[in-house]
Amino acid sequence: MTPGRDDPLSALALLAPGEFAQRVYETILGRAPTSSERDAIVSSLMNGETRTWLAGALRFGPEGRARAVAVPGLRARYLAQRIFRWPVVGAVLQWINALVGLPSALRYIRATQQRDVELATLARRQDLEAAERTRVRMADLEAAAKARQRDRVDLETRIGQLHDELRALRSAVEAGATAVAARVSQIEARADAIERDLGRSRDEHASLRAKVEPILPPPIGDTLEVVPAPLAARALEQRALGADTMIDALPADERYALFESVFYDAAAVLAKQRVYLPYLDRQLTASSPFLDLGCGRGEFLHILRDDGVRVRGVDVNGACIFALRERGFDVVHDDLVAFLERDRESYAGASLLQVAEHLSWPRIERVLTLLRERIVDGGLLIVETPNPLSPFALGVFHTDPTHVAPLPPEAMRYAVEAAGFRDARILYQARIPHDQFAGPDPRAYYADYAIIAMRRGGQ
Repeated sequence: MTPGRDDPLSALALLAPGEFAQRVYETILGRAPTSSERDAIVSSLMNGETRTWLAGALRFGPEGRARAVAVPGLRARYLAQRIFRWPVVGAVLQWINALVGLPSALRYIRATQQRDVELATLARRQDLEAAERTRVRMADLEAAAKARQRDRVDLETRIGQLHDELRALRSAVEAGATAVAARVSQIEARADAIERDLGRSRDEHASLRAKVEPILPPPIGDTLEVVPAPLAARALEQRALGADTMIDALPADERYALFESVFYDAAAVLAKQRVYLPYLDRQLTASSPFLDLGCGRGEFLHILRDDGVRVRGVDVNGACIFALRERGFDVVHDDLVAFLERDRESYAGASLLQVAEHLSWPRIERVLTLLRERIVDGGLLIVETPNPLSPFALGVFHTDPTHVAPLPPEAMRYAVEAAGFRDARILYQARIPHDQFAGPDPRAYYADYAIIAMRRGGQ
């Protein structure tokens, strides 16, 4: 309840001393009390003075009468307290009031005593209940403690069991490790024995190999296996000859072209000659053509053109030249030496594939010397010819009636280097048939060889 509304005295009676001092000044005098006024009100209350008397003193004092705030019920209560404060009449009135209120006071005292007994009884009952709850709680705690004790005993027992199991496991592991170590020792001993056996086997193998190598060829690098030449009848079937046409009736060029188709398989030649492509300098072939001397049926011309290399062919066989021109090749019908003596073109490289064996030694040297002038610096020279170190190749060498003489590899390399070419190497290729035995020299198992060299400037 807000002071000044309905029952201001009752509202003021509920306030704390300090707040009462503040509100009673604001309600009756319309202002806040000073510090001394506030302290005086609080001190009076603490000394047993009633709030009605203090409020009435403010209301009916000079400042309160001037403001004349209406406080219902305050006047009668204030006047009654003033009467009780008169020296003689007040004392008599206090005795009369005490006698009149004695029965009520006695009843109040008895009620108070009864309430005290009930409160004591209630307090004892609460103490008993609290004690019972404490007892029950203690019993629960003891039960829980006993349970934890049992759990701890069980845990300690289990830990002991685990320790026993761990010791047993450690013993088993140690025993297993001992067994493994023993087994490893046995395996190592067996491995040593096997190594000794392998050593003896290697020694026996080396001894056997030393006996076999004289009759079997060792491997050789940079080789290319080709298919043996086809049967003559198969090649003749591919030639469109009439039934009544005789070979000796054909021109010489056509007769040799027929001979080549019988003894030189074009597919095998194509497969064999592709081995030379990686040796070409592509920067040189991009600016200068390649020269194939003795191009024949044009197998290498096909290989180079298919690989994007500009190439010119020269051959003395008019039938071959005519067929190559029909297929769009740049070819010249001429003798090799005559062509080189007349030609002034520069070439990225040159090849004589199965050509040198058709020439005498002086013509070979002349061709190589002229090529030295025609090939640009860094250009490639390839000279391929039958391998006279191979009994198989030597046995079929004179099958071709235009062959002059077999050319030993070292002699051919010497001729190439003597003409001014450098970095010459010998490449053996064209594996002879597998059923042919050629002796202990591995070079003898290849029907052809090639000299590959470079033209170097300043030489």
